[in-house]
Amino acid sequence: MKTLFALLLAASAAHGADFAAAFLKTGLGARGLGLGAFVAAADDASSPYWNPAGLARLRGKTLETSIQSLSLGRRQGSAAVALNVRGDMGFGF
Repeated sequence: MKTLFALLLAASAAHGADFAAAFLKTGLGARGLGLGAFVAAADDASSPYWNPAGLARLRGKTLETSIQSLSLGRRQGSAAVALNVRGDMGFGF
């Protein structure tokens, strides 16, 4: 169990690494991309990307998948799942 926790912690820390082409980071989730800013209202499966504190506001379980068409014929796909563990605590991946 400790090994699994350490792996999940390392994977989440590696996600926040910056890279030279930061302008290519387009975001996650149709709702957040459509609004243009989603930090204050993050309450769905894309919460861990925009604002992890939004996981506490979840109602039930959410699953989200998306495919985005980028420039030069590139595509970006993502999947996210989040659930409310208790009334004031959530978990997302």
